[in-house]
Amino acid sequence: MELENYKNQAERGENYVYVRDKKGYKVRRSRFIWEQHNGKIPEGFMIHHINGIKDDDRIENLMCVSRKEHGQLHRGKFYKYKKT
Repeated sequence: MELENYKNQAERGENYVYVRDKKGYKVRRSRFIWEQHNGKIPEGFMIHHINGIKDDDRIENLMCVSRKEHGQLHRGKFYKYKKT
């Protein structure tokens, strides 16, 4: 799937944007973009939106973190932005 083409195939749900991969499976756009730039996401890791905006899938806003780190980020230990 070409990076330019997936935006036209985006489907909204749960405040995340989804796209279809080459096999037709629905995947989060943030995961798709991360993997296009950095390769496969390791098992047990998640993609975190640094600014907290779930549909802001610019690569500079994405961070690959362990589930534990992700939980800590959302509990406020390492939060770098304020929720409104």
